[in-house]
Amino acid sequence: MSAETTLPRSKTRRRGIELRGVRTHNLRAVDLDLPLGQVILLAGVSGSGKSSLAVDTLFAEGQRRFLTASGLSVGQRLPRPSADSLAGIPPAVLMDGDRPDFSGRTVGVVTGIAEPILRGVQRAGWATCSACLRRLRARGLEESVEEFLALPGGTRRLIVFPVPAKLSSADVLEHVRERGFRRVTDGKTVWSVDDEPPGEIATRPWGVVDRLTAGKSTVARLHEALELARREGDGRWALVDTEAVASPWSHGADEPVCRKCGVTAPEMRAFAESGTDSLPVCRTCSGAAAAMKDCPQCAGTGWNVVANRWHYGTRTLAEWWKLSADDWCGSETPDFPNDEAARIRAQCEVLSNAGLGEVSLARSADDLPAAARRAVGLATIALKELTATLIILDEPFRGWHASELPAGRELIQRLRDQGNSVILIEHRLETAAFADWVVELGPGAGAAGGNITFAGTPVEFSTKAAIADDVDPVAAPRPAAKTRGKRTGKVERKVTWLDDRQSPREALLAEQSWNVIVGRWTARTDRLLAADLPRQLLSDGTHDVETIDDQPLTASARATLVSWLGVLTEIRKLFAESADARRLGWSPRKFSYAALDGGGCRECRGRGRLVVPSALMVSLERPCPVCGGTRYRSEVLAVKHRGASIADVLRQTVDEACDYFRSLPSVQQQFQTLRRLGLGYLVLGQPVHRLSAGESRRLRLGARLSRSTERPTWLVIDEPAGGLHPADVPTLAKTLRELVDVGHTLVTTDAAGHLAKWADRAIVLDEPT
Repeated sequence: MSAETTLPRSKTRRRGIELRGVRTHNLRAVDLDLPLGQVILLAGVSGSGKSSLAVDTLFAEGQRRFLTASGLSVGQRLPRPSADSLAGIPPAVLMDGDRPDFSGRTVGVVTGIAEPILRGVQRAGWATCSACLRRLRARGLEESVEEFLALPGGTRRLIVFPVPAKLSSADVLEHVRERGFRRVTDGKTVWSVDDEPPGEIATRPWGVVDRLTAGKSTVARLHEALELARREGDGRWALVDTEAVASPWSHGADEPVCRKCGVTAPEMRAFAESGTDSLPVCRTCSGAAAAMKDCPQCAGTGWNVVANRWHYGTRTLAEWWKLSADDWCGSETPDFPNDEAARIRAQCEVLSNAGLGEVSLARSADDLPAAARRAVGLATIALKELTATLIILDEPFRGWHASELPAGRELIQRLRDQGNSVILIEHRLETAAFADWVVELGPGAGAAGGNITFAGTPVEFSTKAAIADDVDPVAAPRPAAKTRGKRTGKVERKVTWLDDRQSPREALLAEQSWNVIVGRWTARTDRLLAADLPRQLLSDGTHDVETIDDQPLTASARATLVSWLGVLTEIRKLFAESADARRLGWSPRKFSYAALDGGGCRECRGRGRLVVPSALMVSLERPCPVCGGTRYRSEVLAVKHRGASIADVLRQTVDEACDYFRSLPSVQQQFQTLRRLGLGYLVLGQPVHRLSAGESRRLRLGARLSRSTERPTWLVIDEPAGGLHPADVPTLAKTLRELVDVGHTLVTTDAAGHLAKWADRAIVLDEPT
């Protein structure tokens, strides 16, 4: 279908995005007009070109233009996507749905809710003294004046200001002398600045402004001395009697202060800038309160001094911090000044609507289930209140159950209504209802894709893309009976509902069969797979257990598809056996782009790309100008095998390589396995760290299939259909069935319900109570 289809009128009445001749990756000179101010769904099979269009074209160009317009030279060094013309692209942000990385920060910090909570507690609450635990109270100059005037006649007091800490005795005297004062005290002894420096002063020293006597010194002199002490002490001062045995102090400060000890309120600003980068935890025990009940710093609370010393109402800051979004939306929300409480409630309502209402704001966002992390990322973007921005969301609903999608739709439309344009990459056909416009790429993957096959309204797309029997009975309302059976092909399916109090091993999972777990991520599907089930299986010592989840395949930026599969060694041997390589005396190591003594490019060290430093963003890359992205030096590229250099081979797809490596059965077998998993469009030299989570899981499955003759194993797989178009699911299901047929036991999650109808047994998790 032509991309010139009439577009709906943009609510923002701005010119739309105009793309002409886009050739990024497998895109085939695409011409496309996109409206601004609307939600646009990009659909199509895996590898059809959706990410090439949204991420590597729209996001990359929006990022480049923003940096260039900001006057940053990094923008000028970024490559422009391959296209004839790109017009109307606004500044862009991207949420990668693979595995959002929050760098250990808490849900409250990631979403920005931490700031108003900290500010509210600081303004409306109080702190306690770290020495005597008394409540700190503000004490102004007038209170100090009244106290002095109430003293019995003849009583003497020194008016003093604090000297900066950690100064030597000589430096203390010099500091006070430079400010025009003549005496220093520690509360017991008074030194002249002209005296020989005393030994190290045991307590913090104070500069003496004046010595006054009650009943004799004038009020004007008292006011002048206190004002001077306040200015020299940066808002702090004290009255002290050095003649008394107990050396009584009367502290004053612009901020709350302990009248007895002089301790001021903990500095909230320093906490907001450092402590909340992760958790406001105790630095001594790193928050491991459960394991260190005797921690001398936090007394087993696990929280740092600021969080434990600030109070409001009946809770400390640490206790307010532990509350969930639902708690903050309840009746116990504090009455902070300046509408801080209303702002917190409004932000927490967004989290609650995203299914995160029961999550503590103090919980590390990286420790949440994968689907919940995507919900946090989506809610965070909504809470930033962006406008006139192109927001690109790459599969944000992977792992979400159908009952959770309405909350996602509300967040998506919230972003649009804030004045943004939203590009939604999704394989789930029901998300077409979220959009104002739909663009489908295809018709196939890799070289068979890259064309616009549909552009139109969601209603037109839903009619075109309807798939018979796409809804599985598992998604239906819960029946009265605990179990029920359904005949699907030759497999007797049983569906069991499991509540939060039951163990998944209570006669629910059958060995040497395919068990699929369906449920909302709030119903602990991730915890079940990641910890509970493997631990239960391993506890009896009779099972081999292997877990396949969304963890990155490798942290190396140089790892490619063939190096991860282990077939690069065979490819290097093949080139070392060529006539040119034998004439030059080259070993297979010469064809390694990673080895220090190999043939990799010296400029990029075999990566093929250079990282562009940026103060604003990370992972900005451009092709290496020396090797042109090939990873190898020119003399290595001159060696050919069957007319192709090793760089030419690494540019082949898996489909193409199956024919090229017909002389290497072991290599061809692995490639054939990937083809059966629908990964034939992947490029051999493709960086592994840039694969999607769905592609990574299928790659692990491919590796597991190559070892299918090993002893029976329990394979626990998290969302194997995640990132797959429904049309690709039957191929995956057939491959998973092969694992069961050779004796393995399969346990998979399936939030979207695409795989449930192919399994032997379905287990539906109830909502936790």
